[in-house]
Amino acid sequence: MIKTINVFLYTCLSLTIFLIVIHIKKIDYYENPSKGIIENIYTGLTKISTHFSREDSLDYRLSLSFNHIQTQILVDKIEIYAEGIKSSQSNVLKIKKILPYSGMHNWNIPEFKKYSEIPSNLKILNLENNPYFAFDFILSSESNLELEKFKIKILLNFTENLISKNLDKELIILKKNKIQFKPLDNHSDGTLILLPFLIIISSVLAIFKFQYKRKQKKAKWE
Repeated sequence: MIKTINVFLYTCLSLTIFLIVIHIKKIDYYENPSKGIIENIYTGLTKISTHFSREDSLDYRLSLSFNHIQTQILVDKIEIYAEGIKSSQSNVLKIKKILPYSGMHNWNIPEFKKYSEIPSNLKILNLENNPYFAFDFILSSESNLELEKFKIKILLNFTENLISKNLDKELIILKKNKIQFKPLDNHSDGTLILLPFLIIISSVLAIFKFQYKRKQKKAKWE
């Protein structure tokens, strides 16, 4: 009896440990050491925020988003200067493409090489037509170095309520990493459903084994 319990118990424990191990991932993320990865770089009637992330082995994504739009805004000009640093070596990141997001949908997004190529209708933000708006700058690094620090300068000219405004902001972003429990496909993972069942079964078998051995030991002394 105890052998059968041990077989099932060790099998469940092995599967539980295996599933936990394969779902533990080292995650790279980027953080502004002063205010975190998301920072409101301008607060007026509209909040303008930044988000920096890894796109692939050579590319990075800098998102410039406009939130809580309460008035009409014309984004006249955006200039981005980005520099990646590895130890003492620096690498200028080039703008590979710009993706303007009009509204909340994220499909059929047009691509542009320069901000000046973006048509005027994609630069006008207002509450009725564009409750959310963002520009994603895909920045390319020609170096194969694993960049650890980024210095990004943002120059932004826009008109809000017929008032012309200029924004000049420099961000220092550091690469960090952490261990995180993640689904294998980042969205849904059927194997995760097994974990609670395996943990429950293992716990029940462990308790049953303890009680069984306790009864055997008690019977032996009687």
